[in-house]
Amino acid sequence: MLDIDWELLVRYAERDCALADRERFDRWLEADRRHRAFYDVIALGAGDVTPPLDPPPAPRWRVAQRGDRAWMARAPRRLGWLLAAALLVAAALLAARRRAGRLTENAAVAERTVVTRPAERAIVRLGDGTQIVVAAQSTLRYPATQAGGAREVDVSGEAYFEVAHDARRRFVVHANGATISDLGTAFDVRAYPSDARVRIVVAAGRVAVRAARDARIVDRGTLALWDTSGAVTMRAVDPQRFVAWTTGTLVFDATPLDEMANDLTRWYGTPVALGDASLARRDFSGSFDRESLHDVLTIIGRGTRTRLAWRGDTAVLLPIPQQ
Repeated sequence: MLDIDWELLVRYAERDCALADRERFDRWLEADRRHRAFYDVIALGAGDVTPPLDPPPAPRWRVAQRGDRAWMARAPRRLGWLLAAALLVAAALLAARRRAGRLTENAAVAERTVVTRPAERAIVRLGDGTQIVVAAQSTLRYPATQAGGAREVDVSGEAYFEVAHDARRRFVVHANGATISDLGTAFDVRAYPSDARVRIVVAAGRVAVRAARDARIVDRGTLALWDTSGAVTMRAVDPQRFVAWTTGTLVFDATPLDEMANDLTRWYGTPVALGDASLARRDFSGSFDRESLHDVLTIIGRGTRTRLAWRGDTAVLLPIPQQ
């Protein structure tokens, strides 16, 4: 009996699945030559299904011996009823997905989601020319098409936007209660669920920001912080220091160690923890360009009087006792 994840099969055929799901389905295809034959019937026989990018190689059939020829001749008859039923089920699933898609687009614009894991970044290019770099362990939700009025996206985590300005259609970012509107702009938004504040840094142009009951215009070279109460802090900065992560450089500017531990965990994919609560408010300033995590934590230790220890797979910073 073929063990089939129908929803994944349809999403794979329509190029609508995440990389991890695609790899899982590829493994299923290669596990049994019947899986490949089954998928070929579905993908090629279900009408307008688009084959996936870079399809896995065709199965390797052994040189037929007499017994193999007999088995291969009988296989289509054994699977025929299953394939016929599969076509009906797959066609029904495809039709249902398309009907749901049309209904969704009539009620609201269809949405796409990009989710990055620790140590990952993603680049999203929208149809209007806007480019978005999504930081590690972040989520970006955006409409599949930019037709209609305002172009709106949602961010949880951090993302850098280079917006294709359109005077007729605003570009709006929603991030943890703050609403950022483009006024001809390149800007960075940081709003991880664990952060107490939303941070906006404008690298070019300016943005209009509304959060709680306050609204401000943030110009180029300005960092703005909104906390959960709506209080705003603004100061002049070098914006390149805050967007350097888009090219692999991490910059810390008087960053508390507890926040740094979270950032390093996201960017290196290895848990980083503080071995003593008293370290949380110690801060560090400096930049790193692709150094190993061990080297990064050693350098941080020199500036914060901490030492590195390992507890299993977790890097732990411990205080150095006063002499």
